[in-house]
Amino acid sequence: MVTAGCSGGEGCAGRRRTAAWRARWARSRAIKWAAENAPRWNGDGSRVAVGGDSAGGNLAAASLAALAGDPVASKLRAGLLLYGVYDFADAVRRAGAATPIEGMARAYLGAQYPAALDDPRVSPLRAVKPRALPPCFVICGDQDVLVDDSKLLADALKRADIQHELQIIEDMPHAFMQMNELSGCQRGLKLMFDFLARRMA
Repeated sequence: MVTAGCSGGEGCAGRRRTAAWRARWARSRAIKWAAENAPRWNGDGSRVAVGGDSAGGNLAAASLAALAGDPVASKLRAGLLLYGVYDFADAVRRAGAATPIEGMARAYLGAQYPAALDDPRVSPLRAVKPRALPPCFVICGDQDVLVDDSKLLADALKRADIQHELQIIEDMPHAFMQMNELSGCQRGLKLMFDFLARRMA
């Protein structure tokens, strides 16, 4: 299984200029490398899942969409997309100027803000079309400011006839699946692993 993630002081929101393109290029290369080299570690490169949470959810969705026309796409069994921003342009429009979302987009894109907001490498929801992604597990807490992004992504997957499962967990904030003390964490993990077990069987 391949996971896409991003955190800490060098996290996605703090990168500058061409970081969006570099991150997606590197992630796509990593996914291909893992699929091609899995047998070296007794892995099955024909069954690959790609996932990420928060900024990593954005990276995972964009990387999956970028690989749609690649031979490795046939090996991608599942996308695990946890409370990400999937359409920066729409998220900024909804939130307005001088908000954390707008600040994150500015920091992420640097000099390419706002021109690159509509680019599918930044806003992967705009790349969703039939066969563009594998079956996807989409989850978010209903108290997360990004909950609309998860709902909009699920709507786009439905229109594109891509198998998916949307889970909105009651009373949960952003990043709740990293917080063991929250009841929704274990529930969310179980739902995700059940989905993964079905897809990887």
